Amino acid sequence: MKNSHFEFSIDLSVNCIFARHFGLLDLDSIFQRGNAVSEHRDYRRNLNRVVDTSSCEISLDSDDIRRLTESVALQEEERGGYRELILVDNLLTHGLARVFDSLSKIRYA
Repeated sequence: MKNSHFEFSIDLSVNCIFARHFGLLDLDSIFQRGNAVSEHRDYRRNLNRVVDTSSCEISLDSDDIRRLTESVALQEEERGGYRELILVDNLLTHGLARVFDSLSKIRYA
């Protein structure tokens, strides 16, 4: 599935969601992707995730990271346990991913 901010596919043979963001990466585009994935016919609990954020323009602040972390925690029962790998290409995105990691229960591969 593709829209103006992201694309994703679900490969059940490897139990994984593959997503790529492009353009502006903000809280709304992250939530849009999450909603689109959860509404997809192949979506299942416990699917691991590979999310490519390289080449994105980042528009997230510390409040956005907190809101994202809180949202993930609230949806933990629905999504089940999974591993998530976030691909980054700059120090800012790396730092934001580390803050998110430190605030969440997700284990990164």
